Amino acid sequence: ELLAREEGKTLPEAIGEVGRAGQIFKFFAGECLRLSGETLPSVRPGIGVEITREPIGVVGLITPWNFPIAIPAWKIAPALAFGNCVVLKPADLVPGSAWALADIIHRSGIPAGVFNLVMGPGRVIGEALVNHADVAAISFTGSVGVGRGIAAACVASGKKVQLEMGGKNPQIVLDDADLNQAVELSAQSGFYSTGQRCTASSRLIVTDKIYPAFIEALQARMARILVGDARAAGTDMGPVVSQAQLEQDLSY
Repeated sequence: ELLAREEGKTLPEAIGEVGRAGQIFKFFAGECLRLSGETLPSVRPGIGVEITREPIGVVGLITPWNFPIAIPAWKIAPALAFGNCVVLKPADLVPGSAWALADIIHRSGIPAGVFNLVMGPGRVIGEALVNHADVAAISFTGSVGVGRGIAAACVASGKKVQLEMGGKNPQIVLDDADLNQAVELSAQSGFYSTGQRCTASSRLIVTDKIYPAFIEALQARMARILVGDARAAGTDMGPVVSQAQLEQDLSY
C-alpha cells in the first residue's frame, strides 16, 4: 500500500513488484553458494592459471522512482551477494519505499555499514557518490542526460559504471497481427503502471490495412480503463507520481 500511495501504481501492481523483489533477493542468496572461477592450463610446465572473482568494494546505486522496490533490489542483491558494500541513493519522490526496503534489509541481520541508505537531491548526493574516491563502481537507472554525465565522471576517475537510461519505445502492429491481442498489449503497455516504466510503448506504428480496425478497437479498450485511487479495488490506472511529472507528460 505504501508503494501504491507514494508512486501511483495500482495495488496489484505494487504487490507484484514487492513480490518480484523478494524473488530477486532469494535468487541471489542462492548465488552466494555458487561463486565460480576458472582453472586453466599454462603453456609453462608445472604452472597453473586460476581465475577468481573478487568484490569490487563500495558500490553506489542511484535508482529511479518508477520501480522503487524492484530496481533497487536488482542492484542491491547481486552487489551484496558477491561481497560488496552498498550505498543506495533513491529518487526523491519515493523516500518511504526506500526506507521500508532498507528497514527490511537491516532487520535481516546484515552487518552495520554493509548496506547504507542516503537520501537527498541527485545533484548533491548523486554527485558526491559518483565523485567519491572510496566508491569503486556506480550503477545508475534514470535519464539519458544524467547518465551521460555519470558516465563521463566515472571514465575520468576510472570507476566501473553501469547505466540503464530512458528510451522511446515503438510498438509495431502489422496487417497479419491478431487484432484483439495487439490491442490488449498496446493498451497495457501504454497505460498500465500509468505508463511510468521504461518499457512502456510511447509510439504505435500500425500498417495501413489493419489501421482502421485497430484504432477503433483500441479506442474502445481505452474507454474501459478505470482511472482512480491506486489503492482502490478495480482501478486500472493510478495517478502520475507528481504534479511536475504530469505537466511534463502533458507537454509532449
